[in-house]
Amino acid sequence: MNSSTLFGISTLAYILAMIIYITYLAFRNSQVGIAATTVTIAGFISQTLAIISRWAESYTQWVMFNPESSFILSVFS
Repeated sequence: MNSSTLFGISTLAYILAMIIYITYLAFRNSQVGIAATTVTIAGFISQTLAIISRWAESYTQWVMFNPESSFILSVFS
């Protein structure tokens, strides 16, 4: 799974959570609120994984184009 897919999943999760939170505001059911929070946390985890994946992809590309450099050189240059 690449970072774009994970960002798409997190976007859909946030939209779904928004809809569930609106439902929670209308009906004041605690189970609906818990479901909305769960979906929000899943979106946050997906977004965090997407950011980590994007960093790994960019680092891999950096190393591929600059094989003589190391991680320390790539951070401080």
